[in-house]
Amino acid sequence: IKYPNLDENIRRKFSATSSAVLKQDLYDSYIRSFFWASERIKEEGVIGFVTNSGWIDRKFASGMRKHFSNNFNEFERGLFRWS
Repeated sequence: IKYPNLDENIRRKFSATSSAVLKQDLYDSYIRSFFWASERIKEEGVIGFVTNSGWIDRKFASGMRKHFSNNFNEFERGLFRWS
């Protein structure tokens, strides 16, 4: 399934700042879900996901981690929260 608007936002906010050379994993359904949910809560709310740890320590997600740590007050192992 193609999500052109969602994928463009992921490219702009996650991929552009990633240090990885291969970035195709950023368009995985889990990563799309993270991005989609983070855009929906705006400045109030909590997001929690149960996933594998690939996005936490693999190079492909460095831009995603950077985006979340810059845009959320709390960011740890799948917990995003505005306070």
